Amino acid sequence: MHRTAIKDNIGYSVLTIYSKPFDCGGRCRFCFTDVKMPKSALNHEDTNRGLNCRWSAACQLRENFNRFSLKHDTTNNKYGVNIMGGSFTNYPKAYLESFVKEIYDFFNDTESSDLNEAKKKHTLSDTNKIVMICVQTLPNLITQEHCDFLKYLGITEVQIGVESINEGVLFANRRPHTKGDVINATYLLKQNGFAVTYHIMLGLIGSKPSDEINETIELLTDNQYSPDYVKIYPCIAVKGAKHNTPVNKWFEIGWEPLSDQQTLYALKAIMNHCPVYVGINRIQRLVDEDQILFGPRTPIDITDFKDDTNCIWLRSPMHNKITGFDINNVVVKTVSQGSGFYLEINFNDKYCIGYCRVELKNSCKSFLIRDMRVLGKMLPVGYENPGQPFFQHIGLGKLLISEIARLATSMGIVAMTVKSTPGLFRYFQKLNFIPRDNDEFVLDLNLTNKPVF
Repeated sequence: MHRTAIKDNIGYSVLTIYSKPFDCGGRCRFCFTDVKMPKSALNHEDTNRGLNCRWSAACQLRENFNRFSLKHDTTNNKYGVNIMGGSFTNYPKAYLESFVKEIYDFFNDTESSDLNEAKKKHTLSDTNKIVMICVQTLPNLITQEHCDFLKYLGITEVQIGVESINEGVLFANRRPHTKGDVINATYLLKQNGFAVTYHIMLGLIGSKPSDEINETIELLTDNQYSPDYVKIYPCIAVKGAKHNTPVNKWFEIGWEPLSDQQTLYALKAIMNHCPVYVGINRIQRLVDEDQILFGPRTPIDITDFKDDTNCIWLRSPMHNKITGFDINNVVVKTVSQGSGFYLEINFNDKYCIGYCRVELKNSCKSFLIRDMRVLGKMLPVGYENPGQPFFQHIGLGKLLISEIARLATSMGIVAMTVKSTPGLFRYFQKLNFIPRDNDEFVLDLNLTNKPVF
């Protein structure tokens, strides 16, 4: 099985690496284990690369660079690093600090004595920039202490395994968390400036298709959830996999695997109710049809839903050829999202060209910017925009910041804060954000001075 080509049409190029096999903190019935692989990871091209590298972050990145013919040079490309392999916040802190340091060292093309030095070098680097680091974990493994440590590492996005908010279904599948844990984790992550992705699983043991549709729509739209991104995984039994509970036991306790038709019906209903602020990253797990023992087998093309959804990606340059673009004809649309707002650069009342998410902080006295992107093909830092399919470096980021400032001022909010990655630190400095002395890579903007962008 082959993975898809490198994704570089969301404003930066995404590289996937794996942390070493380790206890994830759960014993879910449907999960499978291979002692050589991270939890719930299949033996495929990406994981084999990690195994061959003995799970070294730098080695995996080097292999990705070789695979996609990428170079360490002065082109100043923008990269996102997607760290997969189980519950990130359940690993020992010393291991995580060493693993993330390897990432910075690789992009810096030099070794540092510790993580702090590596991050500092990356802030000052004029070569490839890390603009996103994403990790995965369980909702019950998110506390304020975890958030502080993730910020220290430079993590920007956290994916949490929600799967369901039906307490009976969570119990039947031996999930280690509750609905309340999901609400608490979402609140903490947003209040600490992270982008939030939910993993949702359809067709779990004890679930009913009609209930799942309604519960998933609730997850997408209810203010106490309202994630930024979603990955949907219909539950399947994999041939030859060592599931935590033998598959025959699933049937004994009431599992009714979804058919292809049921899955398609559920996905269509969910996509129809997708809010404009949600990007649906995936609707199936990448598993060859002949590997699936029970559950939906037929691959579904997410673009089949393009005309029936508000999903960010299906309205973006990723899945649309946008012509006639003119920055003077864009509109910034603002909608509520949870306890904050989602602002979108919209073209032709249809296409999403960029967006930003802000969270209300400090008893509604400040805005926290926690996710900001200009989409389209990635354009290296410092390069002039040559025209479509590039939408970066023409002032859309500044437009978003100015609209956030305008919204904040209209609400009587006097300050804006951003939790930056080391790779974006200098960008926000150029927009008059001031670094905090006591909070690494957090920058503030005083709106009482009426800043000009």
